Amino acid sequence: IFVADRSPLSAVFYSKHGELLLPLIREQIKEIKAAAGIEIVTAHVNVEDQVLWQRIQARLQLEPERAELKEDTYEWMTKVKRFYKQFSWDIEVDNTEDDPSKSLNKLMHMLLHRFCRKSERFEVSPEIF
Repeated sequence: IFVADRSPLSAVFYSKHGELLLPLIREQIKEIKAAAGIEIVTAHVNVEDQVLWQRIQARLQLEPERAELKEDTYEWMTKVKRFYKQFSWDIEVDNTEDDPSKSLNKLMHMLLHRFCRKSERFEVSPEIF
């Protein structure tokens, strides 16, 4: 299992005509599975707006150059959240808690549970989940 903290959908958001990329990205995901047996599972990690805005402000203190990427406005944050919220995700996790490791653990449990349910070789152990 490999976990990437970036989405191919970011290309759709950040490209000038990104909407043209969406069908291509979806088709590539299908082809990867068919050709190599690699299943891509998408996860949406959500955070309540006020908590996310506080985290963004803290990050801007450490990395002020991020303001050049428009990351210093509340409107930008809500635009990005609206964009990602419109998609159908395989897994959704809330990351509003103070301890992000709890939501990461929850995400990993959800991923493992998903793979175990689909696998002929693995089974879900009740004491783990």
